[in-house]
Amino acid sequence: GRARPGSLPRKALCTGQVAQQNSALPLDGWELTRRERMTPIERIYFTSRIIHGDLSSADGELSGQLGPAGTWVPFIKTALMALGNLADLEGPMRFIYRDAPELADQMKAIDADLQFAKYLRNVFGGHLNETLIAKAYEWRPELRMLPDIRELNGTVMLNVFVLETAINTYVAQDGQHGMFSSETDLVYPPDMERFCTWLSTTVRAAIRICDMLGEITHVSVTPLGERRSEEHMSELQSRFG
Repeated sequence: GRARPGSLPRKALCTGQVAQQNSALPLDGWELTRRERMTPIERIYFTSRIIHGDLSSADGELSGQLGPAGTWVPFIKTALMALGNLADLEGPMRFIYRDAPELADQMKAIDADLQFAKYLRNVFGGHLNETLIAKAYEWRPELRMLPDIRELNGTVMLNVFVLETAINTYVAQDGQHGMFSSETDLVYPPDMERFCTWLSTTVRAAIRICDMLGEITHVSVTPLGERRSEEHMSELQSRFG
């Protein structure tokens, strides 16, 4: 039989750290003065807008899909990366909670879900983890059929099994399953539905939080200035319609 999910320590899968990029970005000759540098609350605003867009795109694509078909796999990864990014944003935005207790309550309500999504992002959605793939190979010997499956659905099957392995290696301190009440088998329809329902519920809760963040922080974005604003809005509209 398959080994217990808890046999693979969680730490063994969470070894990657995102590198900090310190190189300067080209800004068409603009020099950033002290007054033009982004403030912490502006950073939260812009970051939450990006997260909101990713979550909304994923939600639109995944709605009604209860299994791996079409764009299911890439948008599952998009959703997990966006949720993980929201989990990363929680620390920097805590100073807002004093004046926005409802936001604090909403974040607290899905904290466990965000931490789970962040784990899945780190080992499946955002990075390829060799230890996880090796564990999927151990737990799902069906993967050895892949060389005989030339179609894209063979790669979909590989992603599903690696995702399943990631879910089952997320364990609590006591060795029990970290999110769901039992081991997950994504080939078993009720387990696939359980995962999809969890993801959809979490994504939509996170979208509402990003909406709240936008309402709270957008007024703190420093105006560009009337002339520069008109010039650059005109240029952006011509580029992006």
